[in-house]
Amino acid sequence: MLTSLFADYVGDSSIDNMKSTGNSYKLIAVDIDGTLRDESGDVRIYTKDVFIRCKKLGAVIVAATGRSRVSAMSYLHSLPMIEWLVSFQGSLITSVANDEVLWNKFLSQDEILLALDFLDSRNVQKVVYLGDRIYVEELTPWSDSYGERTGVEVLKVDNLREIKDNVYRILAVGSDEDIEKLDIDMNKHFFGSLYVTRSLPHFCEVLSGDAGKEKALQWICNSFGIGRHEVISFGNGFNDVEMLRWSGLGVAMEDGEIPALEVADDLALNAGSDGVGRYLEGLLSRDLIG
Repeated sequence: MLTSLFADYVGDSSIDNMKSTGNSYKLIAVDIDGTLRDESGDVRIYTKDVFIRCKKLGAVIVAATGRSRVSAMSYLHSLPMIEWLVSFQGSLITSVANDEVLWNKFLSQDEILLALDFLDSRNVQKVVYLGDRIYVEELTPWSDSYGERTGVEVLKVDNLREIKDNVYRILAVGSDEDIEKLDIDMNKHFFGSLYVTRSLPHFCEVLSGDAGKEKALQWICNSFGIGRHEVISFGNGFNDVEMLRWSGLGVAMEDGEIPALEVADDLALNAGSDGVGRYLEGLLSRDLIG
């Protein structure tokens, strides 16, 4: 439930209320696409400067994205103040500084087969992510474009069931209507055993039941001795819902998907308006960072 709308600009805001409790935020988790990155692909100097100020106060800054490690790392080169990368929807944690893998959650062989069997009956293209490569049974204009756009190598195999180890996720690509129904059906069928989410209206992702942005963030919190009540997260999509709900303060972007807006504690302006930076600026002005 939203406690305020654009708390940075409303006098009677959730931020003002938090000031009286003495609560501050030691970990900042930020989704990339649609949250930090707008359609232009840029992060303005203003937001970068705000991140630097947060880091100087001791805040741990984490990028939490559905992107693959390679795709996310290529974007984070311009944001050296972000120290940790949670990629593949929370299946992998990497140190940005040295590209060291710290934590991962792969799909088991049984989970892979169960997911592929379920997807066989649906009108979708299936994509398997193994390490820094993706595998498909048919090369299409979409797969070619995706590989070029993300910098991920796309390989064709006769049968995706041949891939059994180190699989981070299985992606189903289809129409918005088909993917929405698939998401609902798979969550009902695999509830508690697989993590199924939509990253885009036409993407349905299947991951280990032990994956999830919030689970990866909990691991980072444990490493630093940070409580979840000291975490602020920003997101805009279906795949950010659990992270926003889990965080001490979950902030959705004003133009985010409805499920994200429904679970968020507060809203920020959109990415093109420096929503993340401006929201954090409000917290900094109240000594609520670090």
